Amino acid sequence: MPEALETGETAALFVRVLVALGAGFLIGLERGWRQRDEKSGDRAAGVRTYAFYGLFGGLAGVAPGDWTLPAALIGGALLVAAGYLVSVRDEGADRGMTSEAAALVTLLLGGLAGRGELLVATIGAVVTALLLDLKRPLHAFLGLIRHDEVAAALKLLALSVLVLPFLPDKDFGPDGALNLYGIWWAVVLVAGLSFAGYIAIRIFGVTRGPLVFGLVGGLASSTAVTVTASRLARADSAHVNPFAGAIGLAGAVMMVRVAVFTALIAPGLLAALWLPLAAGAAVIAVAAGAVALTARGAEVTDFAIEPPRDFWFAVVFGCVMAAIGVGVVYGERWFGHAGLYAIAILSGPFDVDAFTLSAARGAGSTIALQPAADAILLAVAVNTLGKAVIAFALGGAALGVRTALISGLAVAAGAAAWALS
Repeated sequence: MPEALETGETAALFVRVLVALGAGFLIGLERGWRQRDEKSGDRAAGVRTYAFYGLFGGLAGVAPGDWTLPAALIGGALLVAAGYLVSVRDEGADRGMTSEAAALVTLLLGGLAGRGELLVATIGAVVTALLLDLKRPLHAFLGLIRHDEVAAALKLLALSVLVLPFLPDKDFGPDGALNLYGIWWAVVLVAGLSFAGYIAIRIFGVTRGPLVFGLVGGLASSTAVTVTASRLARADSAHVNPFAGAIGLAGAVMMVRVAVFTALIAPGLLAALWLPLAAGAAVIAVAAGAVALTARGAEVTDFAIEPPRDFWFAVVFGCVMAAIGVGVVYGERWFGHAGLYAIAILSGPFDVDAFTLSAARGAGSTIALQPAADAILLAVAVNTLGKAVIAFALGGAALGVRTALISGLAVAAGAAAWALS
């Protein structure tokens, strides 16, 4: 008697085999339903066949010995390959290999269930059935994708997957101001938001797409949204207003984000910040919405924007961030006590979050509460006004003027609230 049965695990082994059989049955149910209109003898494989695949893999998985499951998978693969070669000899036969691939996956899932990986086998069976059922939507989706969009996505993946994991996540340079992983993460963020902005416009159109992009992208980086929106606006100057609205909404999200970070790290500091931040966020959101709504009525297909092909601008953005990091260190050394405000001015255009976190951590200990609050508000104001500079430089005068108007109103409202508080 096998050792497994001698230890009283018969019930557990029975459950494993049942899960393997159920995985095959689920996948076979989808295959059988899709081929339900064909005659019984003409079907390549149906519910019973895939159930047998799963059962075969499950029995091989529970069988003793390390060689049984690999041998069963190899034998099953040879059997499936032989059946495919025979079927394609018929004139007009379907040359697709989806059913054969599903059969091999069913064998593997059955074997995993037999080896005790019940959750993996169950999830795999459900995902496999879903993929098989999504044939038409996936083919329709492929029909909508252009080659240049695929190329842009591959370049973005190369920036992230092929570079980012191999960079050291360690601080170096003056006072640890440089971090290769952090710098390249900023590059990936800007490049990713650039592609996300294009996708949002592709899905929602030139009126709503930029606004959706501004709201969502602002959660990550309002500056990156500004860079992306400016480049897209230059590519399609006929739709400047929605992009200006996207920049404004991203700025409003940034102000809310600063308030949340402050509340989590230094709640006592929020009392001096919430009114100016709330006033600025409210004004910038209203102004951005008013500018964007003037473009209502544009058709979804009425845009001439191409997918981002050249991500070198993201690399340049990362290099500028690194230079600002070094400048912040030396600014603090040179300006002494006033260095806090110098750091706010230097880092504000690029990274409000990093400065906010640093100032909030030191508030009440190394930094007095009021100077810390003033410095954070200064960084927010510089970041907000800096968006207009970026818009002028990358998006053109039309976008720059609108962004400057929105940003100026927000900073004025925040300054008035600060003076009153």
